[in-house]
Amino acid sequence: MPDAPGTERPTLVGTLAEMPELRARLLAEHRDDGRGRCTGCRTPGYGTPGEHWPCTPARLARAAQRLVDRNGSPS
Repeated sequence: MPDAPGTERPTLVGTLAEMPELRARLLAEHRDDGRGRCTGCRTPGYGTPGEHWPCTPARLARAAQRLVDRNGSPS
């Protein structure tokens, strides 16, 4: 799904929009822990402990979900 303005190249968000399982996994694993920190990023060896939420993976997955919601599911 090309979504880089003026190009035919897909961006990471566009690629995530085409991967519903990965998008759902990122959204499920990278959540607010109730204290403004990411639940997925605090796992040792898998991110930045203490990362504020929304973290980069959550922001990318949320942007991809908005793209799908706006344009429909990619074919």
